[in-house]
Amino acid sequence: MFTVFGYRIETLPFAAGAALAFLGWTLYWLGINATGAALGGVLGMAFGGGAAILIKREDIVLPFMLITGVLGALFGIFLLRTIHKIVFFIAGVALGVLAGVYIVPSVARMWNLSPNRLDVEIIGKAACGLVVGIFFLSLHRYIVILVTALIGTILLAYSWNFRGGIAVPLCIFFSALIFQIYLVRRRIHRAFSHHHRAEGS
Repeated sequence: MFTVFGYRIETLPFAAGAALAFLGWTLYWLGINATGAALGGVLGMAFGGGAAILIKREDIVLPFMLITGVLGALFGIFLLRTIHKIVFFIAGVALGVLAGVYIVPSVARMWNLSPNRLDVEIIGKAACGLVVGIFFLSLHRYIVILVTALIGTILLAYSWNFRGGIAVPLCIFFSALIFQIYLVRRRIHRAFSHHHRAEGS
């Protein structure tokens, strides 16, 4: 605990809140890549060492483990990134189908269709699910940013036991949101520029 301008601030919630609010997406993405690399690397090294021993080539155990460890780490990163995108797509589909329960009847009546028809209901809900699923997938970075900025702001407000109005938390939230979006857009711009330079060379 420390004190700033007479406010007693809890260190752990403050540090966690600041990190989540302003670096949420960065930490989340680094965590996914690090976890994938660690799990894939360990499994790859175990596979490589076991395979070398199985073929009775103890002399190549270490280099084989290193090679399969690197390949396993790369595959682990790819796998967890893919799972992340699948999870967001499925979450979007589920939310879209749920929204379709309320949207499809209204749209069906606008087109003079019976909302009770099975084909109208299935196609309508599937379309809603697909649209929202693609929307979630394309904006997965910004969804994570929104959630982490919100949770981080709540933790920051909790860290100094904030009892005032909503103006200060809102300023923190939007500042965190803008900062995270700036970081993501800068990263995308750099990757895009690097890709174009690689194509031009």
